[in-house]
Amino acid sequence: MVTGNAGDGKTAFLERFERQARELGAEFGPPRSNGTDFTLAGHRFRTNHDGSQDEGETSGDDVLEEFFAPFAGADETAWPIQGETRLIAINEGRLVDFLSHRTTASPT
Repeated sequence: MVTGNAGDGKTAFLERFERQARELGAEFGPPRSNGTDFTLAGHRFRTNHDGSQDEGETSGDDVLEEFFAPFAGADETAWPIQGETRLIAINEGRLVDFLSHRTTASPT
C-alpha cells in the first residue's frame, strides 16, 4: 500500500513503476479505468491508482473489497492468489476508515 495525504505523489509513484515495468518488457493486460494489470519476469502485478474513489457504478468500498479480497485470512497460506503483487495508492484516512469498519476480534 502506498498511503499518504492528497497530493503526496502516490499515483505518480505507481505510474512511474508501470512505465519502468513497460521499459523492462512487461506484458500488460487490457486497460482498466483506475490501474493496470501486467506480468513482469513471470510475476503478476495489479495496481489501483486511487483507492479513494468509486469506479463507475461500483462504490469505493466495493472496489476496495475486491482489491483486498484475495488477502483475507489469518496468513498467506489462506490466500488463493500466489505469485501476484497488488499495489494501491490510497489516502491514509480513507484506508483507516475502510479497515475500521471491517475488523473482527480474534478470540483469546
